[in-house]
Amino acid sequence: MSQALSLEYLGTIGLEVGGGNSVGSVGGKACASKTSGNAGGNSNESARGKASANPAGMQTDRVSVAADAKAPAPHRSLRVLSFNVLFPNSETSGVWWIYKYFDAADAETPSSTGHVDATAWPHRASLLRQLVERIDADIVCFQEPWNCRGASKFAHLPAEEAALATFNGDFAFMDELGYEGELLAKGNIRPATFWKARCLPAVQGEAEALCPARCSTQRPLTLKKLSSAHKVNRALVSLFELTMSESSSVQHVAVINCHLTAAPVPKDRVATVEDGLKAAGKLLNEFSQAAGTGSQKSKKGKAAAADSSAPAASLILCGDFNGTGGVVDTFLTTGEVGPDDTANLKKKAHAFPHFIDCAKGSGPTMVVPNIDAKMLQPLEARSQFTTDLAVKVKQLEELFKSATGRCDENGDVPIKRLRIEPEVLCAVNEKVLTPQMLERVRQCFNKIQETPLGLPKGKQIAADEISGKQVNWWLLQINRQVGRGTEFRHAREIQYTKLPDGQTGVSEENSDLLPPLTFDEFATVFRLECEEGKFWGVEHDLQKLCGSGMRKLGDPSFQERFDYIYLSPAPSGGLQLTSADTVAFFPEAVGGVGGKLRSLRELGLASGGINNFVLPNAWHPSDH
Repeated sequence: MSQALSLEYLGTIGLEVGGGNSVGSVGGKACASKTSGNAGGNSNESARGKASANPAGMQTDRVSVAADAKAPAPHRSLRVLSFNVLFPNSETSGVWWIYKYFDAADAETPSSTGHVDATAWPHRASLLRQLVERIDADIVCFQEPWNCRGASKFAHLPAEEAALATFNGDFAFMDELGYEGELLAKGNIRPATFWKARCLPAVQGEAEALCPARCSTQRPLTLKKLSSAHKVNRALVSLFELTMSESSSVQHVAVINCHLTAAPVPKDRVATVEDGLKAAGKLLNEFSQAAGTGSQKSKKGKAAAADSSAPAASLILCGDFNGTGGVVDTFLTTGEVGPDDTANLKKKAHAFPHFIDCAKGSGPTMVVPNIDAKMLQPLEARSQFTTDLAVKVKQLEELFKSATGRCDENGDVPIKRLRIEPEVLCAVNEKVLTPQMLERVRQCFNKIQETPLGLPKGKQIAADEISGKQVNWWLLQINRQVGRGTEFRHAREIQYTKLPDGQTGVSEENSDLLPPLTFDEFATVFRLECEEGKFWGVEHDLQKLCGSGMRKLGDPSFQERFDYIYLSPAPSGGLQLTSADTVAFFPEAVGGVGGKLRSLRELGLASGGINNFVLPNAWHPSDH
């Protein structure tokens, strides 16, 4: 959502602005849940306490643990924050395309002293920093803290060293806030978990507010990370030792920080969670054995019940589920799921106490433009091609897509000798793109035609074409640099098919002289981006080129709960949930109160109906 940010508003949320630069910290959305524990060891009089957890996005769950209710000991709380931060787009990471998740105007958000680039990592990191600082979580779980596709400034280092150097640089502010942390050590999708290593003076909180400020006597007495497991794909499993008061016994808490696949493959989604639970059970058993309290070992030295029994500890499983709970929720909350032949899912079960969904009913965690259907026609509405045309369409698709169905972004753009027939492009575009989308693409094309042609003397192009120089102008506008992005690769692939026979090399220094693109070829690039699901990027590009995209102010957003926190309490004396909320630093324009943490419940939006903002934006750093 694009809006002018006054200096006064930025000041209320901790951001200093001057001359277009931003420093300081600003907050965003979070999820907090409360739990209680039996600090005195008496299960009949377990003390209630608080702890906060924030699933990726706008959801915040607080989980609390306190001393025995009979004792005069202070109320102590454990807070756990989980948040999908949306990949850092810092200069160090080389993840350049994140600004396309924002409205195009957010790159120049007006302030009373100049402009703020709300899409840049310095601004986003300051928002994230204030969120973490204000919620004051003891354990912080991030998803998307690192991206394997970024052109890291540390690329000269071995791959793992480069990943860690990038991660540590992007989240240096976490150390400043008193946290230690670690990044999952494998895979392309890597969550990161932080824990409070030293306490800093609390940020001033509001009385009776969400996540109120805590003094040292209201925090866990001790919180120590014991070990972690890095073998599960897409999940980091950490084991903590927790003490809530002088009189309470030590308890163990396993935290499974996961980021499930977005692919519609239920068995893969369940597998990540199941493997995470097994890894947590193994860590707990190994620690119990080392302490002399675990299960007996078999002759082969393995724990006899490592996979079948549930050690006495509380488990917190949180993260970005990339969809609604579904079979994963069933598996966690009932202890088993399947078999389901239609989903190719065998029967799965776990032995831990049934999990509870901490933030159920607290509201959606992903609020983004609902534009998919405005760009692509539904499959059932698309006309069928004739047999001859269908063959040509298949050949065309093979030109632009790899075996994965997506653009191959590796290496130089290949020169392919395939004749592209205009009527084929036109037929596919009209079948796939909505008439409204084609009209908006035409408006963008017309805008580009208004820029200088840059043609050599005596050279001309057709009325329905844009020159090589105009193609480069377009790519520079949307990608901020010519030579990167799938739009660049698709445009070049089409231009290269028009090169004279025998020409095998093309220098980007002379790319202004490359063959022109017709409107249908230009529209094909937009169609291919949409077919890869990059609606957010296409919307940004439409806004950048002609001032407006397919989203209209006041349109209901796509709003769904993709982020979760689950709690499985220990059989005796473990954590117990007391409350959960979805919170953020909502500005007054959307119902917030002057830079204060507020929940969707308080705004009357927990059940949906959000039509006055989308994420990310100038006041929130992520699309969750």
